[in-house]
Amino acid sequence: MPASRSLSVGDLEGYLDEWRTYLEAENKAPRTIQSYLEAAHQLIAWVREQGYPAKADEIRAIHVQEFLASVIDTHSASTAANRYRSLRQLFRYLADLCREDPDEPGIIPHSPMASMRPPKVGKQVIPAISKYLRARETFVALTGSASEDFTCRLASP
Repeated sequence: MPASRSLSVGDLEGYLDEWRTYLEAENKAPRTIQSYLEAAHQLIAWVREQGYPAKADEIRAIHVQEFLASVIDTHSASTAANRYRSLRQLFRYLADLCREDPDEPGIIPHSPMASMRPPKVGKQVIPAISKYLRARETFVALTGSASEDFTCRLASP
C-alpha cells in the first residue's frame, strides 16, 4: 500500500506523482499527461492563492467551478473546457481508480466534479471566412459597391 494512503488524506499535490505513474501505465500520450498535470498544478496554485483548502478531500465543486471561471476570464472557454477534462480525470482517479481493492474506498469519497458539466465553448469564426469578409469590406470601401461583382472577381482567374 502506498505511503500516501497510510496517512490521513493529504494535499492534492502529494498524489500527482502516483497519478502520473497511473497515466503512464495506461499508456497515455506524453502530451496528454503533461496537459493533465498542468491543469492539476494550476488548480492547486489557484486554490492556495484563494485561501481554499488544497487537501484532496476538501476540494469542492464550487472551488473547481470558480477556478474554471477564472480560466475563462484570463484565457478562453476552450482552455477552461480542456482544464475541466483534465481535472475530471484527476478526481476520477482519486475517487475510483486508485483503489487496490474494488471494495476499498478511493482517496476521496467521490469526485467533486461528478455532477459538473464542462464549460460551453462558443463557435469560432473560421479564419478563411474571416479573411473573405475583410476582403469584401475592403472591396466595398474601394469600389463603393456591395454587389455580387466581388464574388465573381474572386472566382475568375
